[in-house]
Amino acid sequence: MEPVSLAAFWLALAGSALGALLTWAPMLIRIPRPRTQLVTAGAPGAAGIPEVPGRTPTLLSQLAGPLPAFVLVALTVSLGARWYTTGHPPLTNMWEFTVAFAAAVSLFQVSFFRRIGQDLAGVLLQPLVLILLGIAADFPSRIEPLTPALRSGNILVLHVGVMVLAYGALTISFAAAVLQLLQASPRRIGRLPDWRRFDDLAYRSVVVGFPLLALGIALGAYWASTAWGRYWGWDPKETSALLTWLAYGVYFHLHGLRRWAGNRSAMVLVVAYGFVLFSYFAVNLWVTGLHSYAGV
Repeated sequence: MEPVSLAAFWLALAGSALGALLTWAPMLIRIPRPRTQLVTAGAPGAAGIPEVPGRTPTLLSQLAGPLPAFVLVALTVSLGARWYTTGHPPLTNMWEFTVAFAAAVSLFQVSFFRRIGQDLAGVLLQPLVLILLGIAADFPSRIEPLTPALRSGNILVLHVGVMVLAYGALTISFAAAVLQLLQASPRRIGRLPDWRRFDDLAYRSVVVGFPLLALGIALGAYWASTAWGRYWGWDPKETSALLTWLAYGVYFHLHGLRRWAGNRSAMVLVVAYGFVLFSYFAVNLWVTGLHSYAGV
């Protein structure tokens, strides 16, 4: 089943690349069309019939609509086949982590953005999924024996699975914050909703991701007590996860203050997502600790 897992992964990568292209193309391409009004012969500037920008093509965005669901299904098949092959949850090295991370983002993309349209969801999330899968492709996908700490049965699925879901929801908040800042600037994209809609979406996604992150940290502490004999040891991964949770707690506090509403709270979310990326990539790859299971 390992060839099936890898084939599904590459299909998801191709689908996310196509989705990113089809989603952004309507934002960037404008087809010129002839002006419908007649120009009087001999009038100033009547050397020919000028052209003005036409409508942004909608066919491309329509074609992109089903792709997030396709990517989600392909990633689910990839992870399921990997689980069947290894006999343990596919959450034990950076290749598996990152594929699961991309699957979580795709899941929230399909569900969170249902109210405002999949074409809108793909504007920022499709490139993010593509980047995650591109990063995963650079990690080794080889299957190796588990370390003793990872042979823990259901707690592996609960702890790591909840953390991946939390990161997926918080990625939604980051995407919404970036789009909020874009729509509140002079460079706003006319096809996208007002910035207030993205502010609401960012807040709602943090409402989901923040308690998931807290639950994931609590489950990790429980696992640590059985694996290492203590609930908390200020391991780099534990510390960075706590700082990430506190950063989003700061966002909740500031979001309710009048002078921090709008762009300021969006910038706080962008900074908080930096903690997510640091905890996910930097600690796993470059900081030595008890959570060094990257497999690279």
